[in-house]
Amino acid sequence: MNDKIALKTYLVKKSSILLLCASFVFLFLFLRARIWYLLDSDMSSEMILAKQLNEERAIFAKGWYYATELRLLYMPQVFRILFLFSDYWHFVRVYSTIIIHAMLLGSALCLSKRLDLGWRKAVLGMAVLTPVSMVYGEYVLVCPYYVPCIAISFFAMAMVLHLTAEPGNHVRAILTAASAALAFASSLIGPRQIVMFYFPAMMAAGLIALSDLIKKKKTLKKAFFDPAFSICLTNMFSAGIAYLINLFVLPDMYYFVHWTQIRLTGFNVRRFLNALAGLVNMLGFRRESGIAGIITDACVLAVTAG
Repeated sequence: MNDKIALKTYLVKKSSILLLCASFVFLFLFLRARIWYLLDSDMSSEMILAKQLNEERAIFAKGWYYATELRLLYMPQVFRILFLFSDYWHFVRVYSTIIIHAMLLGSALCLSKRLDLGWRKAVLGMAVLTPVSMVYGEYVLVCPYYVPCIAISFFAMAMVLHLTAEPGNHVRAILTAASAALAFASSLIGPRQIVMFYFPAMMAAGLIALSDLIKKKKTLKKAFFDPAFSICLTNMFSAGIAYLINLFVLPDMYYFVHWTQIRLTGFNVRRFLNALAGLVNMLGFRRESGIAGIITDACVLAVTAG
C-alpha cells in the first residue's frame, strides 16, 4: 500500500514538473512566433528608454520624462543588457520577456519552497505562467509590466519566511541586509512596493506579535523582537528611507511623476466594487450567461478559495 502511494506521489511530482516545463516552453514559442502581431507602444517606450540608458551609461536617464515613476528594478534594466548583444528589437523583446518570466517563475518556486508546498510548487509555477484571463495574459505574460513587482513581492516574502526560521548567526545577518537592500532598491522609484507588500507585511507581522502578547504567549520584549516582525519592520524602515529620497532628492535630478498628489479618501462603494470586479476579471471571470457563465464562476471561486 505504501509503495503504491509512493509511486503515485512520484508520478504526480514528475508530471507536474513536465507540465511546468511545457508551460514555459509554450510561452516562449508563442512569443517568438507572434511577436510581430503583439506590438505595444508602452513596451516600445520601455525599450527606447533602455537604449537611452545604455547611451548615457546611467541607472536613470536625465533626458527622459518618466510618465509614472522611475525605473530601477524594472524591464529596461533587462532590455539594456540584451541590447548589448543585438540591435534587433524583436529579439530583445522576446528574450528579455522570457528572462523576466524566468525571474517570476524563480520567485514563485522560491516562495513555494519556503511554504513547504512539496510537489505543488510546480503547480504554482505553472499557474503564474498560465493566461487565466485576457487581462493577466496581456499585462503579465505578453507585456510583463507588473512582473517585477510580483517577483519582488514573492522574493521578499520568501526571505522573510526564511529569516524567521534561520537561527541567529552571520548568515541571517547577511540575508537581513540583503532583504533590506531589496526593500530600499524597490522603493527608491516610488511607493508602489510599499503599498503592495512592505507595509501590509509589517502590519500583519505586528498583529501576530500583538496577538501573542495579548494571549501572554510572549513578553513585550519578545513580542517586539519577534523575528518576523523585526524583519518586516527593518524592511519597512529601509523602504521608507528610499521613498523619502524619492520625494525630496530625486525630483531635483530627474523628471518623473511622483505620488505626493495621492490622498486617502472616504470609503466609496462604487470604487470598492470596481476594484473587486477588476480582481475577478484578472482571475478569468467574464459576464456570460448559461453554462459558460456557471463554469467560469465556479473556476474563479475555486481558484480564489484555493
